Amino acid sequence: MTAITSINAQQNDLPKLTGPYLGQKPPGESPEVFAPLILVSKNAIHGNIAFFPDGSEIYWIFHPPDYSQNPPVIHFVKQVDGIWTKPGTLEFSRKYGAGTLSISPNGIKLFFNSKRPWPDSWGKQPSGNQLEAMKMWYVERIGDGWGKPKLLEKRINQNIMGVSSTFDDTLYTHGIKRIRLNKGQYSDWEQLPPPLDVGRILGGNPYVSPDESYVLFNKKWPGKFGYGICISYRTRDDHWTESINLLERLNTTRGGSQPVMSPDGRYLFYYAGGKFYWVDAKIIEELKPKASK
Repeated sequence: MTAITSINAQQNDLPKLTGPYLGQKPPGESPEVFAPLILVSKNAIHGNIAFFPDGSEIYWIFHPPDYSQNPPVIHFVKQVDGIWTKPGTLEFSRKYGAGTLSISPNGIKLFFNSKRPWPDSWGKQPSGNQLEAMKMWYVERIGDGWGKPKLLEKRINQNIMGVSSTFDDTLYTHGIKRIRLNKGQYSDWEQLPPPLDVGRILGGNPYVSPDESYVLFNKKWPGKFGYGICISYRTRDDHWTESINLLERLNTTRGGSQPVMSPDGRYLFYYAGGKFYWVDAKIIEELKPKASK
């Protein structure tokens, strides 16, 4: 078992933090930087963020300052006896890195994208930084830690830029594509129709709500730095509403990427300019069309 150990503190003088979300003051209707003294490191680049379902553990992708020489890894903090630990690193991510990250709503699986060596039966693994060299892996929860990395099955594990899962283990991935789980086996990709056919890059790392009622994704935002973070709601007949740029509705001047919701559904988190931001998510319910409620 790969336990959640190896606490490598980056901030040695942090006070003891208690309470939900690292004890940070909750944001209002304008996005605010989330835990800048804990999750943000000088000269480093960060990726997406993920939460354990009960909120007691927070994970994020960390690109070290010398990321051209060392791969990005998965950092984390967790509550122990009500107190948040200093940042540590998941050991299985050290050698081969991790490019994306998500946790299933039930906390059973942690998905990550990596260039870990794949089995010989999969053929020769490309060298370099090609997307084709990266596959989707996952680890399963064992006690208070994670098991050994396993590959998502080969038939669907091609050019995937992150996944997000629902309560019934349906996966949403780049494109935006949907992959149903049926009797323990994943179906073939299903390309979702407009407005969700946004392409591999903009549709990378989509976030689907656990009940599959909406999906969040990146979309071009003309005249702005960064992407718009858009939402589309799923109707009762499995159609999707026209997308709405949440950042524009929140009167935010800068774009972001890689959206994710907090486990309690109260906050929207996203990445922008080397930092993680969070904002009150009540706008998601306010914008929800009546036909979807």
